[in-house]
Amino acid sequence: MDRGEIRRVTVSVRDLSRSVALYSGLLGMKVIAEWRVSADASVASLGLASQAPILGIDLQQPGTQVGAVRLVCMGDGSGERINEGARPYDHGHVKNLDFFTDDVRGQYARFVASGFEFLAPPVDYAVPWGQGAIATEAHAATEDGVKIALAKMAGVPRIAMGRSGRESPFTEVAAATQIVKDFARSEAFYCDVLDLVPAAPTVIEGELIEALHLPLGTRLRMSFLSGTEAAGGRVGIVAYEGEGVADARDLRDRVRAPYRGVLSLTFEVEDVERATRKALALGAQSRVPPSEHRLADAVTFGATVVSPDGIPIQFEDGASVSSDVRPEAGMPARVAPRPFTAVCPAADLREGAVVEYRFSDGSPRIAIANVAGEVFAFEDRCPHLGGPLFRGELRGRTLVCPWHGWMVDVPTGQVKGGRGAAVRPCRVRIRDGVIEAQPGEKMEG
Repeated sequence: MDRGEIRRVTVSVRDLSRSVALYSGLLGMKVIAEWRVSADASVASLGLASQAPILGIDLQQPGTQVGAVRLVCMGDGSGERINEGARPYDHGHVKNLDFFTDDVRGQYARFVASGFEFLAPPVDYAVPWGQGAIATEAHAATEDGVKIALAKMAGVPRIAMGRSGRESPFTEVAAATQIVKDFARSEAFYCDVLDLVPAAPTVIEGELIEALHLPLGTRLRMSFLSGTEAAGGRVGIVAYEGEGVADARDLRDRVRAPYRGVLSLTFEVEDVERATRKALALGAQSRVPPSEHRLADAVTFGATVVSPDGIPIQFEDGASVSSDVRPEAGMPARVAPRPFTAVCPAADLREGAVVEYRFSDGSPRIAIANVAGEVFAFEDRCPHLGGPLFRGELRGRTLVCPWHGWMVDVPTGQVKGGRGAAVRPCRVRIRDGVIEAQPGEKMEG
């Protein structure tokens, strides 16, 4: 799993049976766990103390742990929706859960036949991520305030949408889109805390704004952010700009029980404490400090913060998860790190040089650079369009991609002028005069 992907979306619902019919019956997810928490019990992993029994169901798409959904029903489910009475541009909540499919119109007809109402039939619109790229979407509003969006991106370069070898009608929760107040601040927060990389923003204005019944002069700015290899589980951010929407209300105080809607986004991170510190330094607030908690027969080390936009974000250390339940068939198992492999004598890599190395087990090829006598290794693939970085020019600590001139800061992996560790690092060491590297995870597709 790419650590830039959303691991799980937690949704508070009114009717658990109807919600399971949507996520399992129509969207093809599989129920992997059912659990119950008694009244007045503390549920640390959800960041709340229950005043009523909580029923929970966890669902995942077969073959992946990315973009999972946790449905929770608190008491009789009569809590108010997070966006109750909200206007389209009121911010501080997750509005859409996107599911990608190659047949939006066919799936739309299937949903309608099952009794789900849509805001409008499927629509097409241009996106800036490829020459002639077209998005097709249809939005169904649930009674819990979350819109389910069926979406297809035609003409978009595969590299822009991530890699996936999974074959299913839907590719998990492809994106969870939230309404934010300050687009630049929200983009910086996710990129800096979770090393996400933003796609080119889409700016909508003019006729479509009028069709959406928004105040004249409103501009809608939106983008997806994801890990460099994310196939699903992206973060979507949308900001409404202009004088007509300047009085937007902040709904952050509603993004918690007993309100209904998306209560949190969960990310798997390598270092929970570090991610928490970075988030707090960038304006987040702590809800649950780093600690160990148990839920549904699993023990997880994690923390919960509330983003500057009011969205609860859970950090989980995947390596710490233990469970009495065996993984479902087809689910990727967690494996121990692979051993280091000898690459070349350290004396052969002169200062300022960059070399390529290919592992015999099919792991992604890497580039190894000598920057002022210090050795760094990283996946040999430019985050722009996959150019071979080892053929680039090393200028001090900056590596210039030979294809389109993207500049990468080798020690940090960051693209100059951008945010996030866009180049995936690889562990490297020098032992007995020999450079050794550790293979990363094999990529699908």
